[in-house]
Amino acid sequence: MKQSIASCPFKIGDNVSSESMATGKYLGVDEFNGEEFHKVYDHSTRLTLYISLNEIGKLRALPSENIVRRYLKAFHDKRLIDSDLIEGSRYKYFKSKLERVNFKDTFEVLHDLHILFLNKKISTSERRIYKTLKAKVLGEISYILGVEHSDLEQQYLAAS
Repeated sequence: MKQSIASCPFKIGDNVSSESMATGKYLGVDEFNGEEFHKVYDHSTRLTLYISLNEIGKLRALPSENIVRRYLKAFHDKRLIDSDLIEGSRYKYFKSKLERVNFKDTFEVLHDLHILFLNKKISTSERRIYKTLKAKVLGEISYILGVEHSDLEQQYLAAS
Protein backbone atom coordinates (compact mmCIF):
# COMPACT_ATOMS: atom_id res chain seq x y z
CA MET A 1 0.00 0.00 0.00
CA LYS A 2 1.22 3.50 -0.83
CA GLN A 3 1.42 6.38 1.59
CA SER A 4 -1.24 9.05 1.26
CA ILE A 5 -0.66 11.54 -1.54
CA ALA A 6 0.59 15.09 -0.91
CA SER A 7 -2.77 16.80 -1.55
CA CYS A 8 -4.54 14.59 0.98
CA PRO A 9 -5.25 16.24 4.35
CA PHE A 10 -5.21 12.88 6.17
CA LYS A 11 -2.42 10.73 7.53
CA ILE A 12 -2.61 6.97 7.75
CA GLY A 13 -4.43 6.14 10.99
CA ASP A 14 -6.52 9.34 11.15
CA ASN A 15 -10.14 8.87 12.23
CA VAL A 16 -12.51 10.16 9.56
CA SER A 17 -16.20 10.42 8.74
CA SER A 18 -18.19 10.87 5.54
CA GLU A 19 -21.74 11.28 4.35
CA SER A 20 -22.19 7.51 4.22
CA MET A 21 -20.00 6.45 7.16
CA ALA A 22 -20.07 7.50 10.82
CA THR A 23 -16.47 6.64 11.68
CA GLY A 24 -13.56 5.08 9.92
CA LYS A 25 -9.78 4.89 9.91
CA TYR A 26 -7.86 6.36 6.96
CA LEU A 27 -5.55 3.70 5.54
CA GLY A 28 -3.82 5.72 2.79
CA VAL A 29 -3.92 5.38 -0.97
CA ASP A 30 -4.08 1.98 -2.59
CA GLU A 31 -4.51 0.59 -6.06
CA PHE A 32 -7.62 -1.37 -6.87
CA ASN A 33 -8.42 -2.67 -10.37
CA GLY A 34 -5.67 -0.52 -11.87
CA GLU A 35 -6.90 2.75 -10.32
CA GLU A 36 -5.81 4.58 -7.17
CA PHE A 37 -8.25 5.15 -4.34
CA HIS A 38 -8.29 6.40 -0.77
CA LYS A 39 -8.71 3.38 1.45
CA VAL A 40 -10.84 3.72 4.61
CA TYR A 41 -11.84 1.10 7.15
CA ASP A 42 -15.47 1.66 8.25
CA HIS A 43 -15.73 0.87 11.97
CA SER A 44 -19.48 0.15 12.02
CA THR A 45 -19.67 -2.18 8.99
CA ARG A 46 -16.13 -3.53 9.49
CA LEU A 47 -15.55 -3.16 5.76
CA THR A 48 -12.80 -1.44 3.81
CA LEU A 49 -14.12 1.29 1.54
CA TYR A 50 -12.38 2.60 -1.57
CA ILE A 51 -13.04 6.27 -2.29
CA SER A 52 -12.04 7.87 -5.57
CA LEU A 53 -9.03 10.21 -5.31
CA ASN A 54 -11.10 13.12 -6.61
CA GLU A 55 -13.73 12.58 -3.88
CA ILE A 56 -11.43 13.34 -0.93
CA GLY A 57 -13.73 16.26 -0.10
CA LYS A 58 -16.38 13.74 0.96
CA LEU A 59 -14.19 12.75 3.93
CA ARG A 60 -13.59 14.83 7.02
CA ALA A 61 -11.59 14.40 10.19
CA LEU A 62 -13.53 13.58 13.33
CA PRO A 63 -13.92 16.53 15.69
CA SER A 64 -12.23 16.57 19.08
CA GLU A 65 -14.03 15.51 22.25
CA ASN A 66 -14.12 19.16 23.42
CA ILE A 67 -15.81 20.32 20.22
CA VAL A 68 -18.39 17.52 20.42
CA ARG A 69 -19.23 18.34 24.04
CA ARG A 70 -19.63 22.04 23.15
CA TYR A 71 -22.01 21.22 20.30
CA LEU A 72 -24.06 18.80 22.40
CA LYS A 73 -25.01 21.71 24.66
CA ALA A 74 -27.06 23.05 21.73
CA PHE A 75 -29.69 20.40 22.40
CA HIS A 76 -30.67 22.27 25.57
CA ASP A 77 -31.75 25.19 23.37
CA LYS A 78 -35.10 24.40 21.78
CA ARG A 79 -34.85 27.14 19.13
CA LEU A 80 -33.94 26.47 15.51
CA ILE A 81 -30.40 27.48 14.60
CA ASP A 82 -31.05 28.31 10.95
CA SER A 83 -34.66 29.51 10.98
CA ASP A 84 -33.73 33.04 9.82
CA LEU A 85 -31.46 31.80 7.02
CA ILE A 86 -33.86 29.47 5.21
CA GLU A 87 -35.48 30.86 2.09
CA GLY A 88 -37.63 28.52 0.08
CA SER A 89 -37.57 24.79 0.64
CA ARG A 90 -36.30 23.80 4.06
CA TYR A 91 -35.51 20.32 2.73
CA LYS A 92 -33.31 21.72 -0.07
CA TYR A 93 -31.60 24.05 2.41
CA PHE A 94 -30.75 21.16 4.73
CA LYS A 95 -29.57 18.94 1.85
CA SER A 96 -27.26 21.66 0.50
CA LYS A 97 -25.90 22.31 3.99
CA LEU A 98 -25.10 18.61 4.40
CA GLU A 99 -23.16 18.62 1.11
CA ARG A 100 -20.52 20.86 2.73
CA VAL A 101 -19.32 17.80 4.70
CA ASN A 102 -18.28 19.42 7.96
CA PHE A 103 -19.27 18.56 11.51
CA LYS A 104 -20.71 21.97 12.37
CA ASP A 105 -23.16 22.00 9.45
CA THR A 106 -24.10 18.35 9.92
CA PHE A 107 -24.72 18.86 13.61
CA GLU A 108 -26.78 22.02 13.04
CA VAL A 109 -29.02 20.21 10.55
CA LEU A 110 -29.52 17.36 13.04
CA HIS A 111 -30.35 19.87 15.79
CA ASP A 112 -32.90 21.76 13.70
CA LEU A 113 -34.53 18.58 12.38
CA HIS A 114 -34.76 17.29 15.95
CA ILE A 115 -36.53 20.47 17.09
CA LEU A 116 -38.91 20.23 14.13
CA PHE A 117 -39.52 16.56 14.96
CA LEU A 118 -40.33 17.37 18.59
CA ASN A 119 -42.73 20.12 17.49
CA LYS A 120 -44.33 17.82 14.88
CA LYS A 121 -43.45 20.29 12.13
CA ILE A 122 -41.28 17.97 10.06
CA SER A 123 -42.08 16.82 6.52
CA THR A 124 -41.77 13.21 5.36
CA SER A 125 -38.57 13.93 3.38
CA GLU A 126 -37.08 15.81 6.34
CA ARG A 127 -38.00 12.89 8.61
CA ARG A 128 -35.99 10.53 6.36
CA ILE A 129 -32.95 12.82 6.58
CA TYR A 130 -33.43 13.10 10.34
CA LYS A 131 -33.49 9.34 10.95
CA THR A 132 -30.42 8.72 8.79
CA LEU A 133 -28.52 11.69 10.17
CA LYS A 134 -29.39 10.87 13.78
CA ALA A 135 -27.97 7.35 13.46
CA LYS A 136 -24.83 8.58 11.70
CA VAL A 137 -24.05 11.54 13.96
CA LEU A 138 -24.84 9.70 17.19
CA GLY A 139 -22.62 6.87 16.00
CA GLU A 140 -19.83 9.36 15.37
CA ILE A 141 -20.30 11.11 18.72
CA SER A 142 -20.52 7.85 20.66
CA TYR A 143 -17.24 6.74 19.08
CA ILE A 144 -15.52 10.03 19.96
CA LEU A 145 -16.83 10.15 23.55
CA GLY A 146 -16.63 6.41 24.16
CA VAL A 147 -20.26 6.16 25.31
CA GLU A 148 -23.17 4.03 24.17
CA HIS A 149 -25.30 5.30 21.29
CA SER A 150 -28.49 4.67 23.29
CA ASP A 151 -27.18 6.70 26.25
CA LEU A 152 -26.53 9.69 23.98
CA GLU A 153 -29.96 9.44 22.44
CA GLN A 154 -31.63 9.26 25.84
CA GLN A 155 -29.62 12.14 27.28
CA TYR A 156 -29.80 14.58 24.35
CA LEU A 157 -32.60 13.55 22.02
CA ALA A 158 -35.29 12.32 24.39
CA ALA A 159 -38.59 14.09 23.83
CA SER A 160 -38.84 16.95 26.27
